[in-house]
Amino acid sequence: MNAGTREGWLGHVVQSVDVLNDQAQVETWTPEEIAFSYRHSRLENQWVLGAMLRLKAEERSSIINRIDALLQYRSRTQPLGTNNCGSVFKNPEGNFAARLVEQVGLKGAKQGAAQISERHANFIINTGRATAADVRALMDRMQQQVFEKFQIRLEPEIKLVGEWR
Repeated sequence: MNAGTREGWLGHVVQSVDVLNDQAQVETWTPEEIAFSYRHSRLENQWVLGAMLRLKAEERSSIINRIDALLQYRSRTQPLGTNNCGSVFKNPEGNFAARLVEQVGLKGAKQGAAQISERHANFIINTGRATAADVRALMDRMQQQVFEKFQIRLEPEIKLVGEWR
C-alpha cells in the first residue's frame, strides 16, 4: 500500500523489491516497476520476499530524538492504546479525512461498540465487542456525510474483506 506519514512514504526509500511471480520464480522490481503513489503500489496481491532500502546515515542521538518526537506527537494526536483499525480513509488531495469527518460533526459518533475516535476522527475504535458491520456502518456514515457537505468521496485506506451486511 506504500505506507507513509507526513514525513514521507516507504516508496521513497525503496531501491528494489523481490517478489514471487506466478511461475514461482523470484523477480526483482525497481521502484519504477512498482509504481509507488499515495497509499498504492503494484505490490498489492504480490508475494514480497524481501526489499532493499536506501536509508540516510545519521547520528544515533539524532535518530533517537526524532523517534521520540514522532512518538510523542502520535500519542497526542492518535488513539494509541485502543483497539482500532488504524487510519480508515486516505486523505483527499489538499485536505485531511479526519478534518472533514470532524467538520460534519461525527467525531465521537458510535455504531454498536464501534466509535469514531474523540482524539482523531479518521480512526474507528472498538469500545467493546464491535463487529465488522458496526465499523462498516460508521464508515458508510462518514463517507455519506462528508460527500453531502463537501462533495468529496472518502476512499478507504484499510482493506475491506468479506461480507459486511
